[in-house]
Amino acid sequence: MRLIDQISKHDLKELIGKCWMTHDGMWFAHTLFELGIESANRINKAAIRALAPIEIKRFMSALNVPEEQLKSFDGFKFFFMNVSDLLIPACPGFLYWHPVWL
Repeated sequence: MRLIDQISKHDLKELIGKCWMTHDGMWFAHTLFELGIESANRINKAAIRALAPIEIKRFMSALNVPEEQLKSFDGFKFFFMNVSDLLIPACPGFLYWHPVWL
C-alpha cells in the first residue's frame, strides 16, 4: 500500500505544511546569508507578489468561492480562515488573529 493511501487528511496537511514552511524558511535564510537582509526582503516580496494571485485563484476554485465573496470583510475572512486551515500546520505558540475577528 502506498503512503498516500495510508495517511489521514490531517497528517497529510501537517506533512505538506511543515515541508513548505521548511522550504520557505531555508530559501529565505540562504538568500539572506548570500545577499543580505535588504535583498532577501526585496526578492521575497517580489516572489509573494507574483505567487499570491496564482494561489488565490487556485484556492478560490478548490473552495468554490466566487470572486464577489472576497469583496466583503466577512467573505474574505471566511476565505482566509479556510485557506489557512488547509495550509498552516499545527505549530505550538503560533497564532494568527486580528482583534476584529474576535
